[in-house]
Amino acid sequence: MNKFLFLFISLFFFEKAYSINYTYTYEETIKNRSNEYQIFLKKKIKEICITSSDRYSDIKIIYSPSFFTEKYFYKSKNKNLNFSILKQKKDLLVKGYKNGKIFKKKYKLKDPWIQQFSFGLKPFILSKEKKIYFCLISPKNFSKQDMLAKKIKKELFYIGEKKYTSQKIHISLPGFKKIFWKATCWFDIENGDLLKYEGNNGPKTPLSTTLLKTKKKGEVKTSP
Repeated sequence: MNKFLFLFISLFFFEKAYSINYTYTYEETIKNRSNEYQIFLKKKIKEICITSSDRYSDIKIIYSPSFFTEKYFYKSKNKNLNFSILKQKKDLLVKGYKNGKIFKKKYKLKDPWIQQFSFGLKPFILSKEKKIYFCLISPKNFSKQDMLAKKIKKELFYIGEKKYTSQKIHISLPGFKKIFWKATCWFDIENGDLLKYEGNNGPKTPLSTTLLKTKKKGEVKTSP
């Protein structure tokens, strides 16, 4: 057998054997109305792929092996919104269409890009840092928004009868803007998994609570 072909086949089966898969089930509650959804994680040698789907949208996120965000893809079920965000060295490239209109934007990166808190904040949670400035892209107008996350204290946290030691953090807009929006999260300090999220989607919007229900190891979906 050609040695290059043999090497390719060997790497393929090694990567497949190395893959680690998890299914997370979360429950979101808004105004006493609850809805469960799942997040699928597939970890390979070179990347981590996160996918989720609900009645509104399909989302796919590609992370580095250390959970630094590399790519983000969003597709609405009603087909009115479809966009991607790609990290290209020190730039963020945003492109897609909304209500039939094509858009394209480019931003310079000064701070880390974290588009989804539940997995994107893992490196911060597992580090010794007390706070982190980061940015995200607003899905409303595709502007770049600066953010701040601060570690508050460690707390015991229960999900059913299972006990966790959690890291409580506050997430807000920096400076005086924090009066307009903030959220509180609890993460498992052992692996950085999100246990609970409390926040809203903006001023005068109802409080949203998201709680981890289960985490299971096994085969998962890789694309919505």
